[in-house]
Amino acid sequence: MLDNKGNTLKDSLGKPIKATKFIRVSVQIKEVHQLKKTAIQSSLDMYENKNNTLSRSEPIMAESIFENHTATAFGDMRALTPQSKAKLGAPPKPFPPTADMVYNAGINLKNLAKDIVWNNYRRQIQ
Repeated sequence: MLDNKGNTLKDSLGKPIKATKFIRVSVQIKEVHQLKKTAIQSSLDMYENKNNTLSRSEPIMAESIFENHTATAFGDMRALTPQSKAKLGAPPKPFPPTADMVYNAGINLKNLAKDIVWNNYRRQIQ
């Protein structure tokens, strides 16, 4: 900084006073949210062995979810927040095939049905 005569202004210790420089930074962020869901709905019917009557019927549902978040930034990276920086760098992932997602949902449905049958069996024993 300079005074009226063009001399450098100094602080009480004799060091030159420096003016703070402000700069404007900006960045544009393009976020991509990928989501694909597959769901299987069914009902689980349990029958009595003795007389073949329906003792219990329960609706069940299982799903398989693919989710991915990515971002690309254009501009001065100093303007990014830590949350935005964490999303940068990874390209969008390819969506999994529908057949694979249905298969995974089927496995989830099978495990859910096993749990329900097992819990019903334990309840009847007690």
